[in-house]
Amino acid sequence: MGLFFMGWETDLYEGSFRGVTFDTVSITDAYTKSLAIHQAPYSNAAQIEDMGLDPRKISVTALYTGDYYLPWLKALTAALVETGSGELIHPIHGIAQVYAHSWQEVHDAENPDYVGLSIDFLKAEDEERSLFIPTSTVESIDYEQILATPAQSLEKELKALERSDSNAFFNTVSKIRNGLQSAYKLINNTQKNIDNVLSPASWAYGLVSDVSKLVTFDVTDISAMSKWRSLAKRVEKLGAVFDDNNSSPALKQLWRATTVTSQVAVAQQIVNLTREETAKANSTEASLTPPELAVIRQRVRQDLQSTIVQERSISAEIADSNNLQPVTQIAVYKQAADQIHEQIQELIEARPPITTTVIKLPSTVHLLAHQLYGDFTRSSEILRLNPNLENPAVLRAGQELTVYAR
Repeated sequence: MGLFFMGWETDLYEGSFRGVTFDTVSITDAYTKSLAIHQAPYSNAAQIEDMGLDPRKISVTALYTGDYYLPWLKALTAALVETGSGELIHPIHGIAQVYAHSWQEVHDAENPDYVGLSIDFLKAEDEERSLFIPTSTVESIDYEQILATPAQSLEKELKALERSDSNAFFNTVSKIRNGLQSAYKLINNTQKNIDNVLSPASWAYGLVSDVSKLVTFDVTDISAMSKWRSLAKRVEKLGAVFDDNNSSPALKQLWRATTVTSQVAVAQQIVNLTREETAKANSTEASLTPPELAVIRQRVRQDLQSTIVQERSISAEIADSNNLQPVTQIAVYKQAADQIHEQIQELIEARPPITTTVIKLPSTVHLLAHQLYGDFTRSSEILRLNPNLENPAVLRAGQELTVYAR
């Protein structure tokens, strides 16, 4: 989602246990959770409490081959028999402290210099994890990048028409100018002089920028969500401006990009305004709730997906004859969808500041959550912030815990 890393095929470790190496055929990591189920008699409703992860099970299929496989087998067997935990070099995840739980040796009469082993390890302690996973959320989406490729295609088409057919060139320029004027009427009922028709990148970016400026959280009798819905419908109508048989594939592609980028720009401006609200010290109520932000995100992703489907429908013949690059454009749309998703998800998952509290009287996590927030169900937050807490049911006086600020 925006970041690319090398896969396991290019970055493997040599498997070993207690320093005894082995060839790995396959490896399986199994995760299970311990869930406490609380249910009253004759009731179909249950409360489920997440008690954390059970010990991780690592199943390894290893083998030794060759004339000297037997000494290696004996060495690994001795390592497995030894009491206590040992260092396992996981072929993918690297070093792990594990316990050998069970193993089997498989000898085959048709392969005299071969032995296969199925070994199960248990990892009692999981790796320490940060309280919050860092994200690579971009500050703002690059609209010019979304528009660049289709704008170049249309610009080349206009230059070719200017050289080869002056009448067709004049008609196309007039069509673009009239279409842009109609577009501005659709979004804000004002007519704008279009002086840069021969620069598709400029007028496309200009329209997107003007659309984003229409987003506001000003306090009125209309909610921010209603304003967004109204603006999103107006932007949606832009799609029909050049949706006719007389528009070239290059013009249609750029206009699709302009329309969907306008929807992205609206969402981006909403993200910016919400960030500003969150940053205010005295901000008590956001203009948009997390569910409303999720609705906006879903709408933008649907618009991008619809545009991707249209790009995929472009045949190779049309793409070649009109100098279009639908594959490149699809990749750009996917990146934009991922970026707006991460931006809004970051807002949805925003948390209050973290602080500490000292237990004054013996208590429980549920009682502490009720005392701090008036809501005992927020005990799960306290448990998540204090992963090393020994017993949630026994909080000692003087004990210090990490908690969210009220």
